[in-house]
Amino acid sequence: MTAARGPRVVRAVLVGEGDGARYVVERCPYCGRRHVHGAGDGHRVPHCLAPGDGYVLVGERPPGAPSPQLRTPAFHDLTEPGRYRAFRETLGDPKRAARVLGCRPSTVRARERGYRRITDAAALKLHDSVHAAALAEEERREARRLRAVERRAAREGMTTAEFHACLEALDWTQAAAARYLAGGDAVARRWVRGWASGRIVPKWVARDMRTALGLGAHDPWPSAAVKGQDGLEGDL
Repeated sequence: MTAARGPRVVRAVLVGEGDGARYVVERCPYCGRRHVHGAGDGHRVPHCLAPGDGYVLVGERPPGAPSPQLRTPAFHDLTEPGRYRAFRETLGDPKRAARVLGCRPSTVRARERGYRRITDAAALKLHDSVHAAALAEEERREARRLRAVERRAAREGMTTAEFHACLEALDWTQAAAARYLAGGDAVARRWVRGWASGRIVPKWVARDMRTALGLGAHDPWPSAAVKGQDGLEGDL
């Protein structure tokens, strides 16, 4: 769960099924506590009653899955000044919202204070703008995630599981690996601990591991032995 700049887009985890389905927000961007909301992507107010605009919930879904249609209150609800303001603040301050909505900041403020009637057309435009901004932010976040995956793939020489399998095949401790790969000083030991705990294992490490194992450039890595429920070892 993260809050984004601009519209507060918060990722939630779907728990349960059917009528009992709920969205769980592990860390509220306002109070930091765990909140539970009704299932369905769309705008919410913070349960903690903290001063703020609420946020747009977007459920966790597999990478590449299409963006959902976000739910919203009925349009007649958005013609009420308080509801209009709560929904509008997802776009930012009145000046920023006015640019998105195509009106003046004074118009936005007048609507929220009840000095100017909010038409159905204005409520519909606000709804569409909030949801478009939320979905656009989700697309940008997904694009950033894919770029990070591509950068990792370009730098990674072997996976963490393969690194552990090589240590087992060579019967090396992490200290022994640090001595062979990088001289064995404190920095080398810190590197090995990082590689063993999930950090990117660079290509030069994979090359040196192949040399130590006597593997060719295209030979498969050794399989890691794991213990099953019966206590016997087997290959992954």
